Amino acid sequence: MRESAAERHDRLLGLVRERGSARVSDLASLLGVSAVTARRDVEELAGRGLLDRVHGSVSWPQEARAGGAAGPGSPRGGLVLGMLAP
Repeated sequence: MRESAAERHDRLLGLVRERGSARVSDLASLLGVSAVTARRDVEELAGRGLLDRVHGSVSWPQEARAGGAAGPGSPRGGLVLGMLAP
């Protein structure tokens, strides 16, 4: 029997929560779904404010990390800053 979208979303959220962030392609492999399905799931969850999405990866929402609601294994304290330079 196939897993429902809600069950898959719960598993996806659990994976991101325990890692802090993940690449969409890695999530697709771990969930056993196509990259398109994982991308659509991520878009839906990000639209609901449950994930922060950037090109190619997702992370647990910044507010949840700052408020201490993050799960085990997620980054604590400190600011992560990234810069792209040509």
